[in-house]
Amino acid sequence: MSGLRRLLGRIPGVREAWRTVYGAWRRIVDPPTPTGYDDRPDRQTRRLLRRLRFANRFSRRSIVDPDSPVAVCTTTYGPRLRTVHLAIESVARGDLRPRRHVLYLDDPEAFRRLTPQLRRLQRRGLEIVEVPHGYKVHTKHWFYVNSTDHHEVPLATSEDDILFPPHWLAELVATLEKHPGDLATPRAHKVGFDGDRVAPYASWQPVRDDRPSFRNFGTSVSGQIYPPAFLDEVREAGETFLTVAPNNDDLWLHHVAVLNGRRVVQTRPQSQHFPFVPGTQSGGLYFTNIVGGGNDVQIAATYTPESLARMRSDT
Repeated sequence: MSGLRRLLGRIPGVREAWRTVYGAWRRIVDPPTPTGYDDRPDRQTRRLLRRLRFANRFSRRSIVDPDSPVAVCTTTYGPRLRTVHLAIESVARGDLRPRRHVLYLDDPEAFRRLTPQLRRLQRRGLEIVEVPHGYKVHTKHWFYVNSTDHHEVPLATSEDDILFPPHWLAELVATLEKHPGDLATPRAHKVGFDGDRVAPYASWQPVRDDRPSFRNFGTSVSGQIYPPAFLDEVREAGETFLTVAPNNDDLWLHHVAVLNGRRVVQTRPQSQHFPFVPGTQSGGLYFTNIVGGGNDVQIAATYTPESLARMRSDT
């Protein structure tokens, strides 16, 4: 084989043509990413990214399964519009595909000018829906829960900056089947208390068991799944979240769950955090909610004496 390559290399123009073709191929399957602390994925993640880009460019396989027992919703904004297809492709390669995968966009310009990657996903079953602006992180669940008067299918929410492993959705569904009235997530924190008051969010510790608890707070960075009846309860709770927790959907959904007697259960005893899509962590709500203390302000405004009492009593 090496002898054949040397022979072909002597033919005028062959070497230059090969470099052009190979360079184009590399730009498709492994394009450069912006600089940032999340832009240094390990070898396994880089290999996964190449596979996801290849699938998006060449696959014709549907990303949904009409016989699936669960729907998935996502939202995105700004620069992440250029990379959200990678997060969606990671869900599509899973052991269990969703019945529906809906991407909500609150930017009319982005909706009119979808990226080629999203258009390819659209042809494979992705639903892309334009919605009103102003709901922020709540966009990924609020319009879905209002889409019908009675839900019969669980909803899993997926983030636009996470590469989900193949077991992700199937494991969520399996956990929900074991605990059909509760919320399930791969990653949760235990709500801390300082006397009768909620301790600062930054002091909450990761959950280290797979038992349901009112004090388990699901962090949807790794996704969550919600039973159908809970979706109806969220709809009935209205839009108070716009005032009390405009930048934290996890907080509002936890509050509604506790008020309705629903606990949160972690899918495994140890919490799971999956790889970031490179180039997505320069923005987002991490610095506002956690570093800037925004979570503590929203916690004080959201939890009521009833929900706090229920959490304190659940030891």
